[in-house]
Amino acid sequence: MECKVNCPRFNANDDTYFIQEIVESGTFVEKESILIHLETSKAVVDIAADEDGFFIHSLELDDEVEVGQLLGVISEDKNFSLSSDEITNLVEEDNPVTNSNEAEDFSTLLGVERIAVIGGGRGFDQIMDLVSQLSDKVVSCVYDDVLFNEKSRITKSGVPVSGKISGDSIIADYHRNKFDSVIISISSNLAARNIIFNQLDESVPFSTLVHPNSFVSRSASIGRGSVIFQFSSVSAYAVVGNNCFLSAYTNVEHHCQLGSSLTTGPGVFFSGSVIVGERVKFGSTISVEPNIKIADDSIIGSNILINFDVETPSIIVNNQSVDRKINKWVKQ
Repeated sequence: MECKVNCPRFNANDDTYFIQEIVESGTFVEKESILIHLETSKAVVDIAADEDGFFIHSLELDDEVEVGQLLGVISEDKNFSLSSDEITNLVEEDNPVTNSNEAEDFSTLLGVERIAVIGGGRGFDQIMDLVSQLSDKVVSCVYDDVLFNEKSRITKSGVPVSGKISGDSIIADYHRNKFDSVIISISSNLAARNIIFNQLDESVPFSTLVHPNSFVSRSASIGRGSVIFQFSSVSAYAVVGNNCFLSAYTNVEHHCQLGSSLTTGPGVFFSGSVIVGERVKFGSTISVEPNIKIADDSIIGSNILINFDVETPSIIVNNQSVDRKINKWVKQ
């Protein structure tokens, strides 16, 4: 009976690690004894034996190994050969690459926040890029219906795909200590974004992400679950609600109030004291004049100037307003 030793994922930003120390091949090891010391970008971590037996490998010091790579086997047979045809039976294509328990321990010790991302589309790619700029946060897993249905897709960008977008499953994984907080990357479907947030808000902590190349005034307030991308600004006494997704070059001037579950495209400029309701979607390259009020559930098209109040849920295109009928489920 052979027990394979794979390289686990220790943090979401690294796909490879370097061997610092390793037990000599053919050595008898006891369960829970240390086999390998690996150097990651954040710490030196250990891989321990899951069983008693002879540790067989062909690795050398300073070798670079990849996440998921078969590092060796623990065998009852000291003469077991890694070149044997039997090794093919040890590779399970549908075996997901998961974060090791030790990785979770090191993240906690280092004060690194492990974030689960909900949604594996282009917004996920943006979140990954933002988090890569932060030293105190890592993306530990992603939930996505499409990715989870692709049998061969066990990771995306090196991050484990943990399941479909199910509130109950995500809450259960949080209580299993799989992650520390969540963030929603879905920006195109505000109804889904709002529903998911409301399902999880009382049960799971939400992270708040601000790109280091953005500015947030000390007197401003950013709600939980909100994301602010690069080259944006939130000025004095401005309020950004919960679960917002502000794209690059979004400017929120002094004393603005932006409601929850709001998204912007790049280059949206809110002048001072603007009040925006909840679940409002903005396109790109938009300017909103001072003291304007915009109703809940409105959609503001791109390349326009808003210099009038939007008093009811509306779709604004070319500065013309059309009333919008809202289904009850949008507000759930």
